[in-house]
Amino acid sequence: MVPKYRLSFFLALGLHLCLFSLFFLRIPAHSSRFEAVGVKAPPVSTLAATTIDEHRLQEEVAHIKQAEAHKKAQQQAYVHQLQAKAAAARAVRQQEQQHLAMLKKKQQHAQAQMLQIERDKHQVEQEKLRLEQQKAEAAKRLRALQAKNEKAVKAMAALHAQQKKVQEAVAATLKVKKEAALKAKKTQALQSQSKRLQQQLMSQQLSEDAKELAAARAKQQQSMMNHYKEVILKEISEHWVVPHGVDNKLTCVYLVELAPGGVVLSLKLIRSSGNSALDRSAEAAIYKSSPLSVPKEPTLFDNFRELRLTVSPKTVIKLNG
Repeated sequence: MVPKYRLSFFLALGLHLCLFSLFFLRIPAHSSRFEAVGVKAPPVSTLAATTIDEHRLQEEVAHIKQAEAHKKAQQQAYVHQLQAKAAAARAVRQQEQQHLAMLKKKQQHAQAQMLQIERDKHQVEQEKLRLEQQKAEAAKRLRALQAKNEKAVKAMAALHAQQKKVQEAVAATLKVKKEAALKAKKTQALQSQSKRLQQQLMSQQLSEDAKELAAARAKQQQSMMNHYKEVILKEISEHWVVPHGVDNKLTCVYLVELAPGGVVLSLKLIRSSGNSALDRSAEAAIYKSSPLSVPKEPTLFDNFRELRLTVSPKTVIKLNG
């Protein structure tokens, strides 16, 4: 299909060519030049020769040349006009070509944009498809998880039912054991009560001589303990160097732990005198007195394993086993 601007160009060019051809066809031939200027041509005869005025002929020739020059100038002006119109047509065609090139470029850009839009649309569709697939997979996993959860709930319910049965069985067993333990406790209480009654009867049956013997032994044992206590107090007093200028009314209390043989294992200050120098001097005196004199008999020594010792700057005031 021929573009509109080319068709109009060719039509204009054909019209100008037709006019140009008609213009040349209307120019008289050389043989009729005399008729164009209004001068009759002299008759030609082979029989007689006519004398032509040479001056007039030159004027006619000059007049013809002038007419031809004028027509030639008109023709050149027309040609220049046609060339100008052709140049204008070429400029218009060039502008239209540039416009078409710009339109083509815009069309290509639009096509590229459409192609990019199609690509983006395809990517969006692919992404949508992928998201739908992920959604379907997530729904599938959710259904599987729900089914698993339902199974777990059922298993938990069964486990709770089983635990309840076990708890009921355990409760029944504990009830039986509790009843049995209560019965055994009552039996043991009765046995203990019977034993106490027997002991009371036996103690009532003891003779006065046995009681007196026991009292004598206890008195003898207490006498021996008092003796050892006095010896221990004397030993500590001999090793105690009381700091100078200490108030005689101050007292401190130590808990003394002894090993068999009288070796001092440890000391613990359970009540300070308020004077650290007095407390340290009493502690040093106790350690210097180790080993202390204690009974060798185990039954008597048991009363000397821990001694509560109260001391004062005057002397050792009190010793309690």
